[in-house]
Amino acid sequence: MNKNYFLLRPNPSQHNRMNEFLEESIIAVGWSDSGNLKQCNLKEKYDGMAHTNLNIFVNEMKEGDIVIIPNGDNIYFAQITSDYFYNDNIPLEDDYRNQRKVKFLDVKQRKDMPMEMRSILKTRHTSARLNKYSELIEKILKNEEIEDNSNKFETITLPLRPGKESVTITIPRDLTKQEAERLSNIIKTLYFKD
Repeated sequence: MNKNYFLLRPNPSQHNRMNEFLEESIIAVGWSDSGNLKQCNLKEKYDGMAHTNLNIFVNEMKEGDIVIIPNGDNIYFAQITSDYFYNDNIPLEDDYRNQRKVKFLDVKQRKDMPMEMRSILKTRHTSARLNKYSELIEKILKNEEIEDNSNKFETITLPLRPGKESVTITIPRDLTKQEAERLSNIIKTLYFKD
């Protein structure tokens, strides 16, 4: 059985529940007023990102999968240990009844994460699939050496209008003259007024 990797934010209904996650060894999402989400047609009831987030949590996650939970300066790594369940012992107004049990594996400082992982964590979605980063996540969990490519790029800030706006771009440090010329030609087309 293949392991999947997900990101999940600890903020059901915009309320941080990281303490509850840690104390109860759970992860959770909101939408509690809908009842048990296994008993409803998510596609009919929700659309857009709500459907995507709920479908990931209810139907895609499974026992053994890894969940990364960013919370402030800390990044928590947990392994799912149960199927989805609806916990009606939680007051409805607390809105985190849609749950899964987890085993917390590790916590890391955001500043100690490789640049690639910090970039991944910038997504604003409630949940996200991270399978394409499985090797990186496994290396982090095993405390293996990770090549940080952040020093292969240069970030340059240039004034656009004196005393006002500036433009920041990040380019590879090994940028060739031909690539720079191509970039210059692209930038020449980035205007909205004559």
